[in-house]
Parts: sequence; C-alpha cells; structure tokens
Amino acid sequence: MAQLKAMGVRSVVLAGDNRLTAQALASNLDVEWEAELLPEDKLRLLNEMKNNRKIAMVGDGINDAPALATCRCWHRDGWWYRCGH
Repeated sequence: MAQLKAMGVRSVVLAGDNRLTAQALASNLDVEWEAELLPEDKLRLLNEMKNNRKIAMVGDGINDAPALATCRCWHRDGWWYRCGH
C-alpha cells in the first residue's frame, strides 16, 4: 500500500462491514474508509470518485457486483478482470 501511495494512487476501503471492522482494516493498511455500505452506496461512491480517473476495485462478494461492473478492472477470487469501459 505504501508503494501505491507513493505513486499517487488513492486507496479507499468501501465496506459493508460495521465501522469498527472497516476502521481496523483500513488503519492497518493506512487508507481511507467508508463502512456499513449497501451495494448501491458503493456504486454511488465509485461513480463520485471517477471524475476522469481510472478505477480498479477488489471485491469479495455478490454485494460488490454493481460497483465492480462499473470499474475498468477488478479483482475477485484471485483473478483480475478487465471490463470494456
């Protein structure tokens, strides 16, 4: 994460988990975070973050599907995928 930060990459945890879990994860990674998000919340936040930026997302569940579908590339279950956006 330090290398990504040094490259100017903004990393954000968008979690459906409770605030304590998300904060613990994000603090270990030294990144920003949002918690207790529904799938539509993640989608809205990613759309707000785009602003002429490329977005890559790591997701681990079905609740991430709407947000993953809007990203240029995404990672799930050990595989990277590239969308046609």
